[in-house]
Amino acid sequence: MVESIEPCRSGIHACRAVDLPYWLGLGDLWEVELGGVEVDDRKLVARRGRLVRQVEGWNEETQRAFVAACAERAEPRGAQAPEIAQAAGFVSARVAEVAGGASAYDAERRAQADWLIEALDLG
Repeated sequence: MVESIEPCRSGIHACRAVDLPYWLGLGDLWEVELGGVEVDDRKLVARRGRLVRQVEGWNEETQRAFVAACAERAEPRGAQAPEIAQAAGFVSARVAEVAGGASAYDAERRAQADWLIEALDLG
């Protein structure tokens, strides 16, 4: 058991279901029982915790479906401002980088440039 808790420094850190989008980069998901809980913004910090069960539904198929759902919600906003197109390009390049390294980032940016050159008849 942890004697004192301080967000981001000590204690058992967890989240509520509503905060999952902020935590998905951590890998596996588990349900936990917590004791001595304090709420800090988008996280829970507790003095003690016990893993209850792994959330089996968070797998490659669900991850792909989540990405598709995010892209589907973002797509209609694409024409609202140039910054949205810029953000979408950046996100896509960062996804490539996380999956395949710096060269994948560069390759995605080149693919974006090729798309724009063709779509805008700049070739």
